[in-house]
Amino acid sequence: RYTVDPEKVSKYHDIETGITAVTLSSASNKRNREWTIGVSSGEKNDVKLSWNLSWDPNGTGADIKADFHGDGILASQSNINKSSGAAVAASFLLKPGERKEIPFVFAWDFPQGGSDAETRCFRPYIKHLGGGGGHSLQLALEALTEDKYKKWEEKVQSWQNPILRSKQYPLWLK
Repeated sequence: RYTVDPEKVSKYHDIETGITAVTLSSASNKRNREWTIGVSSGEKNDVKLSWNLSWDPNGTGADIKADFHGDGILASQSNINKSSGAAVAASFLLKPGERKEIPFVFAWDFPQGGSDAETRCFRPYIKHLGGGGGHSLQLALEALTEDKYKKWEEKVQSWQNPILRSKQYPLWLK
């Protein structure tokens, strides 16, 4: 668990693209840790996007469940404190037999790994984004724009499938 820096919590909403996202940054951000959750309604006008930055992740979850339960919409509130959690939701009605795909992404930017000064290292992806952190919203928006997440998912599956299908590796490793 990370303590949230209330000054570095933000919400993003773009009516044109239909994307809603929330970004949280660690209060002990010596390593520039940040994460974003986002959802896109795209061109679907019948999808209602909502968000909440004020629920207690150390509790039972009853507060966020109560917020969402009645109508499937979050209260879009942001009474942020150091233990705030974040949520986004997409709400819509389906007719019998109807299907709808709503992209949801979780992106993070943790540019430094390791547990202490001796093992600390920068992750290879910083070659593309830089090592200063603060890129999780950029990654989430890139994934949700033009359905790029589908291409990324295909690449990850093609990279993982040889190991997942191999009998050479035990199940616990897969």
